[in-house]
Amino acid sequence: MGDLPTFRLYKMDELVKNIKELLDPDIHLMDVQENHQRDLVRVVVDSENPITIDTITDITRTIRDSEVIDKYFPNGYKMEVSSAGIDANLEQPFQFRKNIGRQLKLKLSIDDSFQSITAVLKDVDEKGIFIQSNKEISHINYADIKQAKIIVSFS
Repeated sequence: MGDLPTFRLYKMDELVKNIKELLDPDIHLMDVQENHQRDLVRVVVDSENPITIDTITDITRTIRDSEVIDKYFPNGYKMEVSSAGIDANLEQPFQFRKNIGRQLKLKLSIDDSFQSITAVLKDVDEKGIFIQSNKEISHINYADIKQAKIIVSFS
């Protein structure tokens, strides 16, 4: 099996920790994926503030210059750094906060059953989100949200 399982089981947590330490405090590391066959590392970041191409370039340069990935790929690697896209699942409170006023499609797990709803995100607190659906405002705990996606509107 080679060293692939070793990398995934023992090194990914270390790599994620090392990359997080390199990022500015307002940049959140959302995901690190590796494709061992292609020697590819994908890094996904997000922020409450807009992430520009210059920000992505700076993050890429910082990670490359730090050489934190080099030891895991002694024969070289390719790295892709991107921001979480508009179609990405909202996972962290800051992601909900920056999308107040937008319409969301939510998949909820409440009382051992799943429910899908579309609603407008009205506010956010430390425990969850406030949504408006059919003129009614409800609070949903983060723990009950299994998936939250922004509904993109071009109107």
